[in-house]
This record gives sequence, C-alpha cells and structure tokens, in this order.
Amino acid sequence: MAPKEKAEGQTFTYETMACVLAVMEANGATLGNKAYELMSKLDGERSASAFQHQFRAVKNRGKELVASLQDGATPAKTPKSAKKAPTSTGKKRGSE
Repeated sequence: MAPKEKAEGQTFTYETMACVLAVMEANGATLGNKAYELMSKLDGERSASAFQHQFRAVKNRGKELVASLQDGATPAKTPKSAKKAPTSTGKKRGSE
C-alpha cells in the first residue's frame, strides 16, 4: 500500500502541540522565523507573522510543561478557557 502524499485535514490538539514544542525546547530546538516562513510557503494563504501570532499561546504552554517536568511535577491540564480562539465582535476599534 502506497503512503499518502498528504494527510488531508489532519489536525492536532492544543495540548498535543504544546507537548511537541515542550520536547523541542527541552532538546534545545525552537520554533522560529524560518519555520514560520516555511509554514507560510506551504500554506500559501497566511503570512509568517500570522503563524507566529497563532503559535504564541501554545509555545507558552510548552514552556510551562518543560518547567513542570523539570520540577518533577505532573503537569496540570490547561483550562478550557485558555484553548478558545479569540472571537470577533464584528466592530472596528474606535467605532460605536
């Protein structure tokens, strides 16, 4: 059976990505501009800056996981409120 060229529609949870980034950080690797630029090229729609913004919260969660694992503690789950995507009210700033 031939492997799929691309995993269509495959997604990973916030916590899964935080674990991946925690392992990267623990091994001295970081998710930086080159990675964001590659994501942008592969995506073809979003900018590297958009990816950088999207990954801020999950990178912070990864750092929390690294710190808790170094302390020997069992990491706590992230509250559901921290996982929610920001919502837009449809209003522009400064307009009423």
